[in-house]
Amino acid sequence: MIRSKILSFLFMSLFMASSATALFAASLADRVPAVQVGDRWVISVAQYHLQGADSNLKAPTFFQFHATAAAQVDDRAAVVIAIRENGESYGTLFLDRETRQVLRWEKQTGQRTTFNYVATDGGDLLAPILAENSRAPFDLPNFAQESDKAAYQYVPALEGDWGFPLAVQQTQEQHGENIIVRLTQGNRRISQTWSSEHPWWKNAQQPGFFVAKLVSYEHNHFVSKRAKSAKTVERRVNRPVGRWAYPLSGNAQNPMAPAPQAHHKLESHNAESEHYVWSGYWWPSARDGEPTPETRTYADGGLLEKYDRYHEIVNGEPANPTSKQWELDNYSTGQAWFGHCNGYAAAAVLHNEPVRPITAEGVTFTIGDLKGLLSEAYYDIGVSAFVGDRYNYESDPEEDPTAYEVHRTFVTYLGQQKQPMVLDIDRRAEVWNFPMYRYEMTVTPDTANANRVNVVCEAFFASASVGANFTGRKSFKVVYRYWLTVDGDGNPTNGPSGWTKVSGQNDKQVNPDFIWIPEGNPPSGRRRSHNPGLDWNTISSLFNTRPAATAMFVGETYQESLPAGGEVWFRFNVTESAAYRLTTAGGEVTDTTLELFANPNDRRLAFNDDANDTYYSEIRQQLTPGTYFARVAGYDSSQAGTFSLTVACDGCNGTPDYPLLEQDAAPTTGSVSAEQREAWFMIEIREAGTYKVETFLGSLKDTVLSLHDNPNAPALIENDDKPAGGYASAITRRLEAGTYFVKVRAYNRDQPGDFTIQFGR
Repeated sequence: MIRSKILSFLFMSLFMASSATALFAASLADRVPAVQVGDRWVISVAQYHLQGADSNLKAPTFFQFHATAAAQVDDRAAVVIAIRENGESYGTLFLDRETRQVLRWEKQTGQRTTFNYVATDGGDLLAPILAENSRAPFDLPNFAQESDKAAYQYVPALEGDWGFPLAVQQTQEQHGENIIVRLTQGNRRISQTWSSEHPWWKNAQQPGFFVAKLVSYEHNHFVSKRAKSAKTVERRVNRPVGRWAYPLSGNAQNPMAPAPQAHHKLESHNAESEHYVWSGYWWPSARDGEPTPETRTYADGGLLEKYDRYHEIVNGEPANPTSKQWELDNYSTGQAWFGHCNGYAAAAVLHNEPVRPITAEGVTFTIGDLKGLLSEAYYDIGVSAFVGDRYNYESDPEEDPTAYEVHRTFVTYLGQQKQPMVLDIDRRAEVWNFPMYRYEMTVTPDTANANRVNVVCEAFFASASVGANFTGRKSFKVVYRYWLTVDGDGNPTNGPSGWTKVSGQNDKQVNPDFIWIPEGNPPSGRRRSHNPGLDWNTISSLFNTRPAATAMFVGETYQESLPAGGEVWFRFNVTESAAYRLTTAGGEVTDTTLELFANPNDRRLAFNDDANDTYYSEIRQQLTPGTYFARVAGYDSSQAGTFSLTVACDGCNGTPDYPLLEQDAAPTTGSVSAEQREAWFMIEIREAGTYKVETFLGSLKDTVLSLHDNPNAPALIENDDKPAGGYASAITRRLEAGTYFVKVRAYNRDQPGDFTIQFGR
């Protein structure tokens, strides 16, 4: 379905003269300058394509690093490194000021904030971190080592939950004026080139994954916060007894649930992703004759032609090149299995399923158009983790990746994090990417070898072979059978492992060819290297299109006119958590249907046809604060004319769940405490425009501010420190009419205090 060939990247060649290469027994921290508050540097990161016979690198992404402040992390002096991706906030790195060891890593993904920690394994030194959840390669050596070779064991962690222990080998070599650091962990090999001129490597690379370069470095670039007191943070890594606690019951939903101290044995269990993974179409590439089939993204009158028309209307000028023409020129040939399965799979993992057509600026996109557009937009999405090597030649091992690597990936991502992943299920030359959303794992002892267990893992995938306008999920199953080496407690170890083939099994599906985790961030407005005619801002505006809706208030009745065969939309805001009732009533229309949505382009919350022994409709639904949409239609096309809709609250007392910030009013006081670590506020936008929310410090000396369209949804945007300096926070953003929610928390979890907050234009 996609062309894919990832070549191994050769490490830098050694000089022929033996005197040119020398191993040294010294700390690298003694050979390069220290990072100072105020330092700025930029790196470019180019990942390899998952497709393309020539294995070209993608267009580079630029990450800006800025040493913004001092900090205390677990009583260790640290430097705070803010990282931005093409100008957008990406994450925060905390480095030990003396050794540059990674003490803490925070990443904002748009879906959630994750934390990667470096863990100790009984020794005093921290191990290097090979960040599996980041496209910014800050994979660092342990600067505190005092020999040319070192071996470490570390455990990557998310929010304090520990994972499988990983072994890392590290070497340092002198190459003329440069220092080469090599890190090896399983099949991951990373090399870095350091010089004595900069506190950061000059280049870094992982074969088949990324190539990165230091673009620029500014020493001691002025920042206003450099004289302020250091922040205090803790890593809060939960240190369990043993390595990895598996469930005690076969139907456990969390395969890493806490277990009794003496029990760390791998048990049979199931796991499923939290995100609903949907089915779509894989959109072949080759023309397959003339005229162009309708099942191509570049078909006449097809989805890319519609997008180009919409793009020109929204932006006032056509894209250059247009997305359709670029696809025709660059992606309309090849073998029959070439297509967009990788883009579909990433979209199904990261994006909600389109379930309704959208008409925007007079252009109507069907469900298939929308799914196909997402498959194009996510085609070249970044990869945060890649396990295994692409099979290219007969000399490549079909059994790669190892059973242990696959098992660790399944349990780590889908088991613990509930995160779906993408597998190439064909271990031969063709690439068939499908999103995996569930597994059912059965573990049995190996009666012939007490040091082994046998595993049967039934992996469930969403199909990419449905019709373009299909909604929902059509699934299929691939069964993986393998054995693992275990320790005395029955816990898997990184020892020998292998794949088991049974009679009648499809030889191409004995093991996956590779596994990858698509990057959580969307394309963020930059043009993707796959098709430069596509722009994420334009695509995002399309998916954020809302139908024309009558604004109404809870407790009131509104009358509208329904066109024959048509629909009428309403929009209302909820400020209190309570039971709400939506009811249609008479006029000229005598038979209605009623639907309730949190987002009119997503799945509905509720539906009703007939209620209360009438042909009118009623929905009773428990709602939390937010903006909701109601759709009223006739039972059939004969229904037309006037009708009414009432929205009532059956449990409201007139007190909103959150204090309302009045626009342009005096600052409102809020507080956080050890018991109440977050303070929530609500704002109501009557007119679309650009608005600002900001905090002012009181006894709380450091705030973090985030804006949400639903208190239970991820942040639309977050800010730690105001751009002008200081530890207060500010957000400026264009907002459409509706209700929004503002959260204020302390930067340090256990820091109490009060603050003031203000909202205006």
